[in-house]
Amino acid sequence: MTKTGRTHAGQKRAARGIDSGSGHSCQHELELLRESEERFRKIFESNPVGMALVGLDFRFIHANLAFCQLLLYSLDELTRLTLLDVTDPGDMNKELAFASKLAKREIPFYHANERWLKKNSEPLWVGLTTTLIPRKRGDSPCFFLITEDVTERVQNERKMVKQRRRLLMAVEDLRVINKIAGAASRTIEINELLQTALATITELEVFNVWRQGGIMILAGQQLIPAAFLNLPDTFLEAHRHLGASDCLCGEAATSGRIVYCSSAFDDGQHCIRYEGMKNHADVIVPLKTSARIVGVMFLHLSAGAFMDRRRRRLLSIVGSLLANAVANAQHYQQAKHKSLHDPLTGLANRNLMDVELARNFARNKRAGEPFSVIMIDLDHFKDFNDVHGHSCGDRVLVDIAQLISGEIREVDLGVRYGGEEFLLILPGTGRTEAIEVAERIRRKIAGFNLNTAPRPAHITVSLGVADCDKGVADARTLIARADSSLYRAKEKGRNKVETWLELPAA
Repeated sequence: MTKTGRTHAGQKRAARGIDSGSGHSCQHELELLRESEERFRKIFESNPVGMALVGLDFRFIHANLAFCQLLLYSLDELTRLTLLDVTDPGDMNKELAFASKLAKREIPFYHANERWLKKNSEPLWVGLTTTLIPRKRGDSPCFFLITEDVTERVQNERKMVKQRRRLLMAVEDLRVINKIAGAASRTIEINELLQTALATITELEVFNVWRQGGIMILAGQQLIPAAFLNLPDTFLEAHRHLGASDCLCGEAATSGRIVYCSSAFDDGQHCIRYEGMKNHADVIVPLKTSARIVGVMFLHLSAGAFMDRRRRRLLSIVGSLLANAVANAQHYQQAKHKSLHDPLTGLANRNLMDVELARNFARNKRAGEPFSVIMIDLDHFKDFNDVHGHSCGDRVLVDIAQLISGEIREVDLGVRYGGEEFLLILPGTGRTEAIEVAERIRRKIAGFNLNTAPRPAHITVSLGVADCDKGVADARTLIARADSSLYRAKEKGRNKVETWLELPAA
């Protein structure tokens, strides 16, 4: 063999040696790859964490046992489904949007808590992590899903959110109640109390009502207007004689429950209409203590407005709060009236007399405003009691008190001074006018027929008039002058009016 031939044969052997080494290396790499895939498969299949491969068309390609158990499907069942088949419709759009970003490689992975549905339609919260991975040559990439059941965690978080929301609402409700309670406690005078409370309630956003409404107090068989806000005179006139069971307010007062009307024009029970009335919704809240209903509060809303359970509950609490405030104010007024009025005749007693005398004296000294007093005494009243009895005498005192009250103005004050004596305080009244009042009362009583048992009777009165002139230093002096004039009327034969005249100096 020539040298050239030997060289050519050596090159062939060398080439075969290189090819053999390269083949051996590729074979080794394939074995490593198979080993890696086998390890991944074992990890994938045996992992307690749910894993799945999903195509770009969202069809399940493969899933491990943990994933199948999570959704209660077999692998065969699962591979006939898509990811969208197990996704709650509420989360479907979100999932589609993130899958699109993953497919376009705009984001490396996607992690979120999603609502899925098990095979039995039971809801399931899944902590889902998704990424895009390549596949074997010729196959499209797919989504790799890692899941865990986070239902309990999500439920606990939601419970905490709800509890926090309830707590915040409770704090807000307490703030509202405290604000209304503060408004209601500023005064014990019932009308002022209700007006202040009504203004405060309609200002609060939580109730979502108009700055319009009112409060009516239950008195026997009537609902009496007590406080109103931004309502026309035509409304007040239409509700002036509202019965305790009339219209929607009457229903709330009778049932003790909150009454809601979504449209005043469409609700047949909303029977009271007035000129200029606009369509509106009504919520009527009974003012109810533990013992009784004292009235109702009505508030106006936009027609069709929704009154949810929370606001109804809050208004019920406000109704009880106002009811107790009204009851306390009524008890105070009753106690105040008793402390300032005679229990038999209902006229003022000496306590109120002293207050009114001091007030009128102050006006007289400050502005020179005149005022006068009239002292009245029943003639021969002891003899009347001896003949007719003391119970009959008490009825006479009541009749005389009513007659006197009917003959004086609202600004005047009738006082039971003691026994059968009465005192009248007449603000802004001079001596001449006071004498005219006294004469009118004298004639009225003299002509009055007392229907006393066992037979009708008549009685007369003697009256003494005194006015507050410059010589009167105090109330004691003024009353002494009226008393002196009274006794002069007695001395002159009774059934007379006498006035105090200062005798000229000797």
